[in-house]
Amino acid sequence: MITLHIIIATTLFSVMFAYRNYWQIMEAFNKIYPQDAYSVNEVLDARQRWHKWQFALQIYIGVVISFISFVRDYSLINSLGHGLLFGATFWLIFDTVLGYLLTGSLFHVDSNGIGTFYKKLFKKYAPFALATSKVLFVAISVTLSLL
Repeated sequence: MITLHIIIATTLFSVMFAYRNYWQIMEAFNKIYPQDAYSVNEVLDARQRWHKWQFALQIYIGVVISFISFVRDYSLINSLGHGLLFGATFWLIFDTVLGYLLTGSLFHVDSNGIGTFYKKLFKKYAPFALATSKVLFVAISVTLSLL
């Protein structure tokens, strides 16, 4: 039951966080006037910094969930699964929603973070490889959290 609660809460949090991030990005792009190369690069740099901060926050919350679960149940594998479940669900939902809002595609692969790795490794199949990885990560996390 706790697994379902983590999935539902993380999904809601991820969607809200994606919309918040989208509007911050749009606000930054709309403030650029005139749109010269320097200003656009500034916004892209800010997006990359925000992406790193979001990733760090995601890991922190996952660790907190794991720790609380471990203190409550004393099961290391189960606790690890709960923490990974937050991270996996957040990655799947947040990244997919934000990519859709920015590009109109559910299979968007960003040019920073892990997206660069997928683009270099899988080339034109990167969107499908990334989507598959996200779903597999959620499945593995659910399996671990049920042990």
